[in-house]
Amino acid sequence: MAENNTHEGVILRKGSSPSNESDIDISPQKEEHKNGSDSENQRADGKIELKEADNMDKLGFAFPTWKKWTILTVIFAVQVSMNFNTSVYPNVVIPLTEAFHVTGQVARIGQMTFLCAYAFGSELWAPWSEDLGRWPVLQLSLFLVNIWQIPCALAPKIGTIIVCRFLGGLSSAGGSVTLGMVADMWEADNQQYAVAYVVLSSVGGTLIGLVIGAFIQRYLSCRNVYWIAPMIFSVLIAIANYCIYMATIDYMVASYGPYSASATGGNALARDFLAGVAAMYSMPFYTNVKGSHKLEYPSTILACLVFLVTIPIYVFYWKGPIIREKSKFAQTLASDRKKKVGAGESEGGRAGNIGEKADAGEMEKGP
Repeated sequence: MAENNTHEGVILRKGSSPSNESDIDISPQKEEHKNGSDSENQRADGKIELKEADNMDKLGFAFPTWKKWTILTVIFAVQVSMNFNTSVYPNVVIPLTEAFHVTGQVARIGQMTFLCAYAFGSELWAPWSEDLGRWPVLQLSLFLVNIWQIPCALAPKIGTIIVCRFLGGLSSAGGSVTLGMVADMWEADNQQYAVAYVVLSSVGGTLIGLVIGAFIQRYLSCRNVYWIAPMIFSVLIAIANYCIYMATIDYMVASYGPYSASATGGNALARDFLAGVAAMYSMPFYTNVKGSHKLEYPSTILACLVFLVTIPIYVFYWKGPIIREKSKFAQTLASDRKKKVGAGESEGGRAGNIGEKADAGEMEKGP
């Protein structure tokens, strides 16, 4: 190590090779800033509390763009697999009824239990990811989900499948933790493409399950022509689902920032729980209609419900600021953002500059 002492300050050069060389500027001005920051963050017990504004270059905001999208693409695959797991099951209902000699409604209990447990699982894993980190929580979640697939494959009776599907849903952390990672790497003002990408994985995973599930159910022969028209309109429903999901998730991630995993967990709780309940009434809803309009009447009822549930999107669009004012937690987060802007340490400021340098292959040097 070579040292170069001057009256104004000291610059330490460590390492002998160019790849290992780094400059550390500990001039009086920077040392004074560091000491002032430490005194401000010092708690009553003498420990120094690390805050986001003091370590922006170590956070996901400062990652280069390619790294952010690489991480997000891995999350894309994770989310696709989790939603595929929810949507592929309906296509094996008939094979299950034949294998275990049960009714279709009994076979669908496995679908209901997975979705309802998935709803609570999303809310369960979210706060752990905020305290322990996203990576260990997602790894544990995926490990448990895969473990519970083994008993399902070897199940001697339908009860085994129902129980293991419940445990698999409860072990799923998708729908909340994956969305929270967007807030870890993007600021509220430029997160839209990242949120849209993750939402696409959620909706897309469901559609992929339907397509592959059709091959699982391939022995239905000509009854698959019969389904062409409903499937066309199912695509339109999927588009509407994407738009609604995207709007609500983007709003939550922007409002709750680092705590968006827990916020979106509430969204997943309602969405997946209702989907689980729908698994039990969806078939009777269509088959128990009297007359010749067994498809038209139920679909019209659903269309009316879709129209009603899209209204809140426009309410939040126009009245969002007023609604957020009624949330003390959202106002606290908004106040913290304003303080960062006032101190010159906004999320889009220093972190954005560091991110640009990282994209260019440069490291931050000096003050």
